[in-house]
Amino acid sequence: MKALPLLTLFGLSLLATSCSNEAAQTDAHPGMSLYNDRGRGACVICHGPDGSGTMLGVDLRGKRAAWDEQKLAEYIADPEAYANKTEGMEYARMPKPPEMPAADRLTLARYTLTLMK
Repeated sequence: MKALPLLTLFGLSLLATSCSNEAAQTDAHPGMSLYNDRGRGACVICHGPDGSGTMLGVDLRGKRAAWDEQKLAEYIADPEAYANKTEGMEYARMPKPPEMPAADRLTLARYTLTLMK
């Protein structure tokens, strides 16, 4: 039996690690991929991977009390329109994300609420 070159073993190790991390993300919450997908929601760019915010977007943590799944899904659909019709809402200008099916918005809202704890 031939020994595998060290580089091949290293490559297989990296592949196994990336597959297990991808599976962990997928299994963690179905909305996580929407939150992290820079082509769809792109939430992660402004709000960070854990919702702690960046220089571009507000910290989501601690804001759960003001939101429920349906309200957040409506806000994600059209942030400007939602903020304009909601009196007294703390509002930071958020760009309208790309169009997505209503079911995806609800899934994304459900996941985002987990970051707002």
